Amino acid sequence: MPKKYRAGNKSDMKKFMKDIEKTMKNKAENSAMNKNFTLLCPNCKTQKEISFKNGKGICSKCKTEINLDLKWG
Repeated sequence: MPKKYRAGNKSDMKKFMKDIEKTMKNKAENSAMNKNFTLLCPNCKTQKEISFKNGKGICSKCKTEINLDLKWG
């Protein structure tokens, strides 16, 4: 069941904005965990396009497994 917020209540609006931000971050993270990224391999230092599935990818040059760790500040 969706949450209900009172538009005239300052506290509810803060909660509403926090919930929107959390939802957007979750959607962005879930989307990014299954994409291709061009990045520098932490092991062989070669810039490669790496495909990620469920946040894990493998460098095509050195075969090192790379974990995609998204930190939101």
